[in-house]
Amino acid sequence: MAGLIQDDEAFFNATQNARVVQAAEQFDAMVWIEQTTPVTALPLPKSQTLEPEDETFPFGV
Repeated sequence: MAGLIQDDEAFFNATQNARVVQAAEQFDAMVWIEQTTPVTALPLPKSQTLEPEDETFPFGV
């Protein structure tokens, strides 16, 4: 993808875009996740504490 040029004609070049899409599809076909685990937060250092956040319900949902 280093060869992509950002001017109008080259950026919308159908042949070049098809190659980029084909490369992305090949990558997607190779991804396989055997096992997953939940994301956990990192522990805070002992010198820090969390301050309460302002209530934003229902807008911060």
